[in-house]
Amino acid sequence: MSNITPQHVYDATGGGLDIILAYYPQADGCQNSKSKKFSIRDERTPSCTLTEYNGVWWVRDYGSTDRSMSPIDVVMKEEGIDFADAMKLLIDRHQLVDENAKGPRNGYEFEKRPALPEEEEGAYYPQLKEFSIADLKTVFSKQVWSYLSKMGLMKDERPSDENAIENALPICQRYNFYALASYTYIKNREALIFKSTDTYPMFLYDEGAWKKYYIPRAKEGGLRFFYTGQKPAKYMFGISQILKRLEEMRPKPTTAVDAEGNAITPTKKEKDTAPVKLNEVILCSGGSDALNVAVLGYMPVWKNSETDTLESKQFAELKGLAEFVYNLPDIDETGVKEGHKLAMEYIDLRTIWLPTEL
Repeated sequence: MSNITPQHVYDATGGGLDIILAYYPQADGCQNSKSKKFSIRDERTPSCTLTEYNGVWWVRDYGSTDRSMSPIDVVMKEEGIDFADAMKLLIDRHQLVDENAKGPRNGYEFEKRPALPEEEEGAYYPQLKEFSIADLKTVFSKQVWSYLSKMGLMKDERPSDENAIENALPICQRYNFYALASYTYIKNREALIFKSTDTYPMFLYDEGAWKKYYIPRAKEGGLRFFYTGQKPAKYMFGISQILKRLEEMRPKPTTAVDAEGNAITPTKKEKDTAPVKLNEVILCSGGSDALNVAVLGYMPVWKNSETDTLESKQFAELKGLAEFVYNLPDIDETGVKEGHKLAMEYIDLRTIWLPTEL
């Protein structure tokens, strides 16, 4: 049983301010002004403030009758989990570990050293590596891995893991998905280094200004996802890849000339038939599902968090990019329930139900 208390968490996160800003980056700056407000929902006038009391930061939402939220309350609300699981998540996310421990812990390898002068306090430093077969088999389903192992082969060539890797890597690269050898967290001028293993892989989505870490084998309620950098309040993965695909589909300016040397311009009919939308996009429940869908030639999108709601403006954006928008929910009880709920909210949204034996 962990002896770490909420106060330990707050002491390690600037009174919980780091926790709040991780979920509500739009609140940055409000800690310096009692009159400055921010929003945590769609509203014309921001109604939330940050207040410090006894060294802990609180979120007060004047547009709601709910009580003020502590940093742990924010995690519970945004992740849809209870207090115990919120504590487990924060303990892992902020690396509140027994610093005297040595050797493997929870499947990963751990070591520490003095921080280098150029390593900033509280910063994370990822170390990338090449994907291994074990890494990729964690992400891709057995059926999709079998498909990858056969892609592009001649009739007399045998499927292999090596061929699967060759086919999987461009998909991973397209969606900015990388394997981690380790990541280093700087705390109290010590570098805490968490190393992946074949049985405990670690991954990274690199979105440029911010990064999403994915630890699929993290203990239940623990550190499966965490973020560094300026994470947007609402974000949908896959949009930039769709825009790039549409750009590739548009006719390129012609350099053809007629017999007299005059440039040939596209006819109105040719312009009208130029693709302006994809035939379909598929909304997936997470990044791993999306990568599997991408292997099959479809263009997936997925929300930043499973608890994020699909806002009307996001659905409208997807409808502007594709003729048909499909939702591919999980097939567990919660996934089926949420799939039905979303289908009732957006009548134009089509739902894909996978066979239960999967």
